[in-house]
Amino acid sequence: MGFAEGQGIFLGLRGWGYELDDPTQSGSAFPPEEKAATPELQGWLALFAAAHPSYGKALADSGIYNDQTYLRKECDLDRDTKHKLGAYRLRTLVGTNCEDPCEIARAAPPWLMERELTSLDLTVRANNVFKNNNIKTVRDLSEWTPITLLGIQNFGRKSLKDAAIGLVAALDEGPVGVLNGQDLSHSSRLLVEVRRSLLSFPERERDVVTRRLGFERSPETLQEVADDHSVTRERIRQIEARSLQKWIHESFWDDVLVHKLARLLTGRPSPLPVAGIEGVDDWFEGVSAHMEFFQNLVKVVCEDRISVIEIDGVHYLTLITQPIWEKTVSAAQELLSSAVGHNWTESYAQSLVHGLLPDNAREFGALLWDAAVGLCHFSANADGSRTLTSYGRGADQIVEAVLAASPVPLHYSEIAKQAKENYSREMEIRRAHNAAASVGFLFGAGVYGLARHIPLTEAEMADVRAEAEEIIHAEPGRQWHCFELMGVLLERLDREYVGLDKYVLNIALRQSKSVKWLRKMTWVAKDEENTEQARIDIHQAIVAFVKSAGHPLTADEIKQNLIAVRGVNSTFSVTAVDPLIRMGRGLWGLNDRDVPIKRAEQRIYIDLLVEHLESKQSGMYRDEVADLLELEGFPIETFLSILTQDSRLKVSTGRCVYLSKWGEPRRETVGRAVQMVLDEARGPLPLDVIVDLVVRRTGRQCEKSQISSALQAVGAAYNEDTKAWIKPDVSRENINDDDEQPMSDGDNQVGEQPLVFLVAPNQPGGGEPTVGGDVIEVSAI
Repeated sequence: MGFAEGQGIFLGLRGWGYELDDPTQSGSAFPPEEKAATPELQGWLALFAAAHPSYGKALADSGIYNDQTYLRKECDLDRDTKHKLGAYRLRTLVGTNCEDPCEIARAAPPWLMERELTSLDLTVRANNVFKNNNIKTVRDLSEWTPITLLGIQNFGRKSLKDAAIGLVAALDEGPVGVLNGQDLSHSSRLLVEVRRSLLSFPERERDVVTRRLGFERSPETLQEVADDHSVTRERIRQIEARSLQKWIHESFWDDVLVHKLARLLTGRPSPLPVAGIEGVDDWFEGVSAHMEFFQNLVKVVCEDRISVIEIDGVHYLTLITQPIWEKTVSAAQELLSSAVGHNWTESYAQSLVHGLLPDNAREFGALLWDAAVGLCHFSANADGSRTLTSYGRGADQIVEAVLAASPVPLHYSEIAKQAKENYSREMEIRRAHNAAASVGFLFGAGVYGLARHIPLTEAEMADVRAEAEEIIHAEPGRQWHCFELMGVLLERLDREYVGLDKYVLNIALRQSKSVKWLRKMTWVAKDEENTEQARIDIHQAIVAFVKSAGHPLTADEIKQNLIAVRGVNSTFSVTAVDPLIRMGRGLWGLNDRDVPIKRAEQRIYIDLLVEHLESKQSGMYRDEVADLLELEGFPIETFLSILTQDSRLKVSTGRCVYLSKWGEPRRETVGRAVQMVLDEARGPLPLDVIVDLVVRRTGRQCEKSQISSALQAVGAAYNEDTKAWIKPDVSRENINDDDEQPMSDGDNQVGEQPLVFLVAPNQPGGGEPTVGGDVIEVSAI
């Protein structure tokens, strides 16, 4: 009867329960076929046709009327039309004076997209940068931006401009070695061409290629093929590589394959399954019976330009690689997981997930959403929309829900019990323990909680962390257990922090960027920029910042100045080296300028202190120094910072001042004294008794709250009935530390070798290392 969109329309005349005369004989039974109206040209194509009327028929014959049909059917045009259209489109989209090679690449016509950058007239420097960063084709360049390119070493603005000039020159040159529609139509079916080209191979080479690619058989390993040919695996690899190179170089069908796939994949609204390739182009007839071979063929011929990726057991042809797909899925899942609690609607979440896909893979939006949304839970709203409320269905999520509902941290056995009672979830004790360690913080022996259970405020946690960092950095390389740190912290903190113990301290340090976790609640300083010249340069820069400010600066302010001016990317300590002095926790100023007592008078006080220490023959804690010298309007912390600059004196991490020649303070710390009192006791002791014994050992007055904190720090057990304390079970303490939560990807993990730490300082008089200073982590912008 006629044709509609190229398909024949037929009418049965007899044998179908009726009989008709052949209407095509008389020409009167049916009206003449009306020709479908040609779609009007849209956008830049309309402007092109107005400027070049002679090309209108070529566009109409090819079915090109908008940008989408142009990208899909451009390969059917002759070379001259391709060149004219591509050049006109690019200059319409980016203008005539564009110096951004990335923008030019994104607007490049299909025939230019696949061109190798090495074939362009680029400088050696630009070519080297592109090669080192795996930017091979114009399409690869289109995925970059000028900012990211300028961030590459040896690539400056001149290289950026040269690359743009090279692309424009390639555009003016026109299509090079590109197949046209006539070339494609003259090619036989893919499998026919493959069989025909293989016949030209010597028998051994043909056998190696077909067996390695799996043509009409299952693919085989190098060893399997090598065994049959009685040669080495390396020899088979060489034969395969040489044969494939020759095959691709001498054949015509491989160019057809690349261009057909590129045309089919450009601007697709939905993914293209490998199994459906025959349905969209007869040239691939028979491929469904050779799926594994076809996938291997695409990998060999198309290299990294076109890939086959697997999604839920289905293989798809695409312009992205499997790693990029998997990375995008992971990013989508992470995005949705982090969105819990932000009241995202389902449609908003879906739009953000779709936006994660590269521009050349937009057709995978629905599949990406399906892959990412599996663990999402949505609640219905009154208007019919849905809001993301939670993410995950595993034990971790149940345990997190149990802890979130509890006012206090829970033992993992209690967590398993509540999971069953409140969420109808049977959970083994071991699984509850592992999940609690994964989602929560360790608060005691097998006891876990969330951030909401931390007894200190964020500001208090920051204060504790800053003091602990300074202690750790005072002795680089030393491994500090949180138990040891607590003993020193009790001497440094200027007020009581209710609830602070070694577990809370360990949680505080998990947020530090300047110390490294060695597991089992043990920490060590990160490596600093420790060359002498580097330390001098940084110190001079800090002094210059503080001078310029005209007032003391915080550690954070110093950090921001170093980033802005010097681009420092290292971990280092700010130390009190003249004229820089520590004014307080995390605050640094200059001697003379920022203190009420000037240098000359400072010398009098320091000489008096040295004389007193010589007479006393034991160290003095900061409160004792303050009482002795009666420093009016002079903060004791600032004075201690100045003392460290006198070679005759040392200040321990516990803020005990002593003579350098002694080598140690000759004073017992409160934490050490508490430990010794418990060790020497024959049984439980009331708090008042412990306080009296500690005062005798230390020779200083101690508050009950300070002793109580020290008892908690060393892990002493308190009996509510007897109102007495007893020393901790050290073996039990070691077991407790194994409950510590597992490390995340961002933690600083070291080897799994056993770690050994001291339960208490084992040195005469409780000697301690000297003060280092605030520690700052500076990252480059």
